[in-house]
Amino acid sequence: MQFYVTEFGAKPNDNELQTKYFQNALDYCFLHGGGEVVVPEGKYIIGEIRVRSNTTLKLLKNSSLVGSKNADDYKLLSGKDEIEPMPSEFLPTVYRAKERDEFYKNWYNGLILIYRAKDVAIIGEEGAVINGSNVYNPKGEEGYRGPHCITVLESENLSFKGYTIKDSANWAHCMWLCKNIICENVSVLAGHDGIDFFGSDNVKIRKCFLHTGDDCIAGYDNVDVDISDCELNSSCSAMRFAGTNVVIQNCKVFGPGEFIHRYSLSLEEKARGANANPKQLNKYRNNMLSFMTYYADMRLKVRNEPKNILITNCKILNCDRFLHFNYSGNEIWQKQTPLREITFRNITAKNVKLPLNLYGDENKPVSLTMQNCVIDFDDTVLDNPIVNAANFNKIELINVNTNADYPAAIDCYSKKAGEIMIDGGNVAERFKTTIEHKTQFKTQSI
Repeated sequence: MQFYVTEFGAKPNDNELQTKYFQNALDYCFLHGGGEVVVPEGKYIIGEIRVRSNTTLKLLKNSSLVGSKNADDYKLLSGKDEIEPMPSEFLPTVYRAKERDEFYKNWYNGLILIYRAKDVAIIGEEGAVINGSNVYNPKGEEGYRGPHCITVLESENLSFKGYTIKDSANWAHCMWLCKNIICENVSVLAGHDGIDFFGSDNVKIRKCFLHTGDDCIAGYDNVDVDISDCELNSSCSAMRFAGTNVVIQNCKVFGPGEFIHRYSLSLEEKARGANANPKQLNKYRNNMLSFMTYYADMRLKVRNEPKNILITNCKILNCDRFLHFNYSGNEIWQKQTPLREITFRNITAKNVKLPLNLYGDENKPVSLTMQNCVIDFDDTVLDNPIVNAANFNKIELINVNTNADYPAAIDCYSKKAGEIMIDGGNVAERFKTTIEHKTQFKTQSI
């Protein structure tokens, strides 16, 4: 069955808040067995709405959901829901300070909320837009971030297709403890992170266009993940990610970011929801810090060792660092379960500025395989090893080519070095020695 939001009182292109009309349509759909809630062409200003089980929110051609600029219009998680009451302890099982519960409840708010639901879809036709409006919240993360655009908690059988998210006040997609997710032909422009998922199983991200001010794809403790045929442009990390049984393939990745990292805006600019003036881009930070940054902070307990990660058939241009795994202890985002193995195959990375970081755990060392890869450094920084490494079990460089001009292929910062295999490529020709032992490991945090 189809239920048009206009049948429940919603008016396109009206300056008044349309939240209650949308919620009435969504609730009616849920209470009558599910179906499609349809949004006709036009602009609709809304606060937070909840999409429930067996419901598809369908955005017709040229329809636009525009987030209210008022941060107080996003309070479902800390408010009352008479149809499906929220438990007092609804948050995902994360490590957190008890005294910050109210902050975290508000942090999870989104323009669209999906909580403990099954069989939910958000589908957009051509020109369908979800605009987060860069909502300013002085009580939010970093003193300015507002709600996510789509928040999904403890749900399964989820489909996101066809729409564009613009100017998300925090992450465009924030998903925790979910199963069976498909994101396909979704675009994210500006804002913060593009697609983030944590503690989630069976995730497929296909043909997505993510040009973000922050990370394009992020998350950890994920199992059985397939990311393919995406275009990633970031002003932070294209991938800030970890999981088990992960394949990332056929992606085009490049920097610098088309959209700036909003942290570099002034407070006045953040308060009015501004984006950077393209004519003044040099005032702001938009370099891509890393192609692949490992992720494992202390918010969520990791269920499985992060391993069996394959990144293949990707092209990367203009990143500061190709791989950033730093378990030395000075990285806030890499404090929990360490990475155990990662493989890069058929990769071309050009205009890289810094060596790969591969600093593993002393008791659970890491393994790196690179096969049929080109790692070319920017012409101004050729004085680099390929890898800064520590606490590694094995490094395999098979048919790897580089333009680096440095005494050693690998600088090692631990007392013991693991097995090193170099076969083919020009590595043996470019460096005088395979490995040199160093002290005082230093790196930028990402």
